[in-house]
Amino acid sequence: MTLLDQVRWFPGARALVSPFRDEIEAPGPLCGRNLGPKWTVDGFSALLSGLYKHSWVAPVAIVDLHGLGADDTPDRALLDYLEGGLPPLWTSRRHGLRSMLIAGTVTGPGGTVLAVVENDGRVRFQVIERLVYVLRELFLIGPAR
Repeated sequence: MTLLDQVRWFPGARALVSPFRDEIEAPGPLCGRNLGPKWTVDGFSALLSGLYKHSWVAPVAIVDLHGLGADDTPDRALLDYLEGGLPPLWTSRRHGLRSMLIAGTVTGPGGTVLAVVENDGRVRFQVIERLVYVLRELFLIGPAR
C-alpha cells in the first residue's frame, strides 16, 4: 500500500485533487478566514482533526519552501517516520513563499504526515512539524452560510 493510499482526505479534498478533473466543484458560494501564522504542532493537529467534522473544507497554507522536506523524499522514509517518529533528513532546495492546499493526513504511532497539493497539482507529503515551522499564513475556506 502506498502512502497516497493511506491518506485520510479532508471532506471535499479528494475531488479537488483528482487528476481527472478539469475544474473544481465547490458547494456553492465560499467564504474564508485567515487563521494567522502562529501555530504549535499540537494546536495545528487539533485544528486539522476538527476539519473532518465538516462537509466541505479547504485549508490553504502559505509556507516558506526552504524549510520543507525535499519533494523527492522516499515514501519509505516517511513510512519509517510514521512508525517510529524519526523525521526524514532530506530538505527542500527551493526558496520563496508558496500557497498549498492541505488535503489530508496520514497518522501513525510516530507522527503525522500531511498530504499537500502545490500549484502544479501534484500531491506531496510533509511531516507536520516541518509544515508548522514554515507556516506563514493559514486560510480556512468553506461554504458561505
